[in-house]
Amino acid sequence: MKTNFSSLRIMLFAVLPLVGGSLVAQEFSSKPDAKPFQLTRYDKRIPADSWMLASMDLDVFFSSKALMKAVFENSDGPDAPPKVLVDLFTSGKMKMVMPYPIIFGLGGDADKPGNSPENNPIVMDFLKQRHQMGLYFNLSQMPDAVVSALYQQEASKGNLPLTEAEALELFRFVKQTLPPSHFGMNFKKGEFNLAGAVHDKGMAEKWPGKGLPKSLLNAIPASSMVVLGGSLNVEEANEDIQARLGQFLKIANLMQKIESPNEQPSLDLEAMSAQINAMTREMVGMDAKDLLQIFHGDFVMGVGIGFVKTAGGDIPEPQVVVGATVKEEGKLTLLLDALEANGAFADPMFNVVRRPGHLFICTTNLARQLKRGDLAKPIRGDARKALQDNHLAMFADMQKIMKAQARAGLDFLDRDDPEYTAMFEKLDSMILAARFEEGKMNSKLALQLRDPSFDALEFILQLGALDQLDHDSLD
Repeated sequence: MKTNFSSLRIMLFAVLPLVGGSLVAQEFSSKPDAKPFQLTRYDKRIPADSWMLASMDLDVFFSSKALMKAVFENSDGPDAPPKVLVDLFTSGKMKMVMPYPIIFGLGGDADKPGNSPENNPIVMDFLKQRHQMGLYFNLSQMPDAVVSALYQQEASKGNLPLTEAEALELFRFVKQTLPPSHFGMNFKKGEFNLAGAVHDKGMAEKWPGKGLPKSLLNAIPASSMVVLGGSLNVEEANEDIQARLGQFLKIANLMQKIESPNEQPSLDLEAMSAQINAMTREMVGMDAKDLLQIFHGDFVMGVGIGFVKTAGGDIPEPQVVVGATVKEEGKLTLLLDALEANGAFADPMFNVVRRPGHLFICTTNLARQLKRGDLAKPIRGDARKALQDNHLAMFADMQKIMKAQARAGLDFLDRDDPEYTAMFEKLDSMILAARFEEGKMNSKLALQLRDPSFDALEFILQLGALDQLDHDSLD
């Protein structure tokens, strides 16, 4: 499996020794510190009004034998380093040493009164994460002068339909619409995680629900391979989404003016709402807002496969449940009647189960228990914790998926590739989650490996190599 890494090799041997003198170094460990967070003397050089920051702990990558092997595996070109150096790097006997991670970006003068990082809690939140690779954006701090300079440069070429005032208006809409955010990746032994935060006070106040009730958690069978759950304040979130959608439409219409200056704006929030209401009325006889009022905003889903033993062998049997908390029982009855009239429940595999304040749509093998109450064996452990601890979450038990796939003779990955299957067998679980806290929404994607000592960076490299090979074969 050959990959062209010549440019990366050049960077390793020529550019990186110079980086320390040109970028702001950062004294911190890639592992979270149990002590209270404190700014280093290098942190204090970062201005509060930064509008872009990037951080990298390059020592993590230079310490990976798997990465070094990937970089130097075809070191036979004219730019290749001497073979003796390649052998030293790939064997782990020698490595690039960069003990201080680096941070660089764009902003103002940190020495200006009031512009030290302590005065911006969002910058502080980013610095506290100590990501091995991180990005921070806050377009609200980007000066209009930057946009004006770019506009004048492009306008001199005579190909901009917007005036400078319109370009600045577009930029300000974008600044209002996109909240400050930061994201980062971390590679550990046995675990890879991608974490992020969107700092939006309005979203954090309006969107979250009160958490999933036990009645929904206990409706998901322990055999589930994949579970999803959410707890949202549906009505307030919907109003907030509509307001944000209005901002996005303004941006889209201004962009349309750039591409087609002679055409009238084609996107309108009121017209869009009317179209959606017309569609829902035709389908179920209700406006979209009435549909939202039926539910509290708590929902779960579980998907699994059971097996029925027969004389001819084990037969796979789907186990699926979708559950939600209900606020308006009367409107729910009207909705279900309309769906039934349209043939939505024609498949005998699925049943509708109603309990006070609850609706479940499930396979027949779960219906009897759900009518009585909680399942005898509901989800537990990491899957339950993921749904309990977050406002939105998905948990995939990769070992259950791979075992069910092998036992049922199915191919959930749709790859028919032994190498790809072997890679996924190294995974224990995957979590995708979001949680609202004061002033922000935290999100994460975490991949847990079966072997806690296996290098997560090596796993990502191997998976990426397989994807590249698959892509090359399609070409």
